[in-house]
This record gives sequence, structure tokens and C-alpha cells, in this order.
Amino acid sequence: AIRDGMNTLTITPTCTKDKRAVKSMTRFCGISKMTVDFYSFSVYIALLMIMVVHRDTLAVKSSSVVKGDVMILDLHRDDVVKAVERTRMTLSTYCSFIATNLDRSTKAMQQYLQGKAIKNVIDKKKYIQQHRIS
Repeated sequence: AIRDGMNTLTITPTCTKDKRAVKSMTRFCGISKMTVDFYSFSVYIALLMIMVVHRDTLAVKSSSVVKGDVMILDLHRDDVVKAVERTRMTLSTYCSFIATNLDRSTKAMQQYLQGKAIKNVIDKKKYIQQHRIS
């Protein structure tokens, strides 16, 4: 839906008012996409935490597990716990200030993505996507 909104904004504005409206709508669509992506990543972190916490109790058989799932379970528990804590705090800050202070929200997001635990999770996720078994 956000992409459809962005595609309709490609028409050439005819006056200054239209240009401002297009710029405002483009910004709104970008913020909306960033918010959806952040919530999606937060859910991923939460599910990852569940997998890591319960990895010892899961009946993991090499024949029934995708290679990527085994690699995900290979993350250090401390990194995942820290990632969950940072995600919760950043999500709270991001949501609290998204309407009133967008700069603070985006700054919180930037600092979040620079954290060591988050970088470890992202790097592992990228590695898995690059080496996924088809």
C-alpha cells in the first residue's frame, strides 16, 4: 500500500502547493515504511529470543532443520538478550516521539542500529540470506 502511494506521487506537480503536498506525502510514506520495517524487525528479534531461549529444549534434528535455522540458533544468548532490551527501549522512544519530535525518533533508531548486539543479529541474518539453501 505504501509503494502504491509513492507511485501515485510521481505525477509532475503543476504549482507550488502541489509540490509541497507531494513532498509532505513522500515524507509521510517514508516514515510509515520505516515504522512498519522497525515493527517487523522487532517481531523478528522477539521470535529470535524465543528460539534462543528454548534451543536446548527444541528437538533439533539435522534432517528437519533448515541450515539457516541452525545458524540463527548459533547466536550468543547475551547478544540476543541485549538486542531484545535495546529493541524494547528504542521502540518505546520511537513510538513516544514519532508524532511530536521526529528528529528524536530517527536519532534513537540510528543509535539502535549502531549497537553491537543489533549489528551481530543483522550480520547473522544477512549471512543466512546470502547462503540460504533453496
